[in-house]
Amino acid sequence: MLGVKGKFMMVAAIIVITSAVVWGSWFQHMASHLLFEKLESKARLIVTSYKDPVIDAILEVELENLIGRETLENIVDELVHNSELPALYAYITDPSGTVVVSDKLDEYGRRNGDAFAAEALKQGDFKQRIVGDRWDDTGLLDIAMPLNVHGKKWGVFRVSFPLRPLHKQLAELKGVILTLTFIICLIQMGVFFVVGLSLTRPLKELAGAMAAVDPVNLTSPLKVNRRDEIGTLQKSFRLMLDKLKQSESERQRAVNSLVQSEKLAIVGKLAAGVAHEVNNPLAAMNNCIFNLKQTATGETSPDIDILTQACRQIENIVQQLLDFNRAGQLILEPVQSDAFFREITAMSEMALKKKGVVFSINDRCSPPLQLTIDKWKLTQVALNLLMNAAEASPPGESVEVSAYTEEGAYCLAIKDHGMGIPPELQEKIFELFYTLKSNRKGNGIGLAISRNIVDMHCGAILLESRPGETTFTVIIPLDGEKQHAIS
Repeated sequence: MLGVKGKFMMVAAIIVITSAVVWGSWFQHMASHLLFEKLESKARLIVTSYKDPVIDAILEVELENLIGRETLENIVDELVHNSELPALYAYITDPSGTVVVSDKLDEYGRRNGDAFAAEALKQGDFKQRIVGDRWDDTGLLDIAMPLNVHGKKWGVFRVSFPLRPLHKQLAELKGVILTLTFIICLIQMGVFFVVGLSLTRPLKELAGAMAAVDPVNLTSPLKVNRRDEIGTLQKSFRLMLDKLKQSESERQRAVNSLVQSEKLAIVGKLAAGVAHEVNNPLAAMNNCIFNLKQTATGETSPDIDILTQACRQIENIVQQLLDFNRAGQLILEPVQSDAFFREITAMSEMALKKKGVVFSINDRCSPPLQLTIDKWKLTQVALNLLMNAAEASPPGESVEVSAYTEEGAYCLAIKDHGMGIPPELQEKIFELFYTLKSNRKGNGIGLAISRNIVDMHCGAILLESRPGETTFTVIIPLDGEKQHAIS
């Protein structure tokens, strides 16, 4: 158990680590955006610096000067082999979209239908975009620069730069941030350690004085000699010793009250069991009273009314006794099957993130159906079955969830690829407090509660298991009237 100093250091560590993570994340976020903006500006500067030479070379090509084409090829080659920021590819198209010059020989003369280039040419303005994920090595900075002179459109200069240099800089920056964060954390933890030591020393002295209390007459050599919070604690401890002698009778009364509460709880359970047995003769009495009403005369009618009222009172008492030890009732509501499936799979994905299994889903209910169910209780059933499946599956195996309709029922199947359940145990696992888990994580309640909830929906849980594959199928009838009747 952690002492005061340990708890203080734990809180201090949480504060230090949290602040370091927040600071480091913020700094890395800002630096990442600055580096990206710098990369964008650099790429734009490189491309725009070639605009005039490219246009001049295109004019030479128009004049059928071979030097112009060589110049264009040299420009494209320089961009691709640029030492500071090499382009992944570069090419020039004419106004119709046909490739005039490219770093790839097989692109010459091809009309690639580049919509991005066509848009830049139409708007007559420099355009850039991110292709793929900005923060992934496969991301690209795509640039389209129209080649316009005095209103005449000569074509489009297309260049794409990989974002790998940015990610390399970010990795180096991350290493620096982590190193600085670690050093700052060490310094701060050292300071907190010294402060915690100075705070806990007087507490240890007070603990020693408390340990010396005489257990017979509750006297202590403790002296109140401080004027700070520790001194206040010393006064409180001495006052506590004075009150302990007077509290024994109160303690005894509290113990008696606790024993009485436990007795009441036991009686309540017994009463709930007896209430079930009372219902049978009570039903017979109600039937007899009903028959008597049919032949009652004016003289006996008041007596029969009194009997009827007494039986209703007994029914209310029995119902209260049953409610004392009964699980919660269903709250049925109309739910679309696709929305219900999305909710349970979303919650399951969050719950199974750390289980090391592959989560596979397949909703075959098309079009979606309207279910009349207690959504939260059935979600509890699904999550319980999914957690069991994940715990039974070896790392890396899949847990499959599928929904479908069959014979007028909505079916939710959960399959794992674990060791399987022996046939002789497939029924026992639904018994209360029975569990197959040997790691003491199971309490044998989940499947029993799940079956109870499904039974309340007039449904069933089917189990099919063999080595390497186990499937639990929850079957809920689509007839909502039956569910209303059972609830």
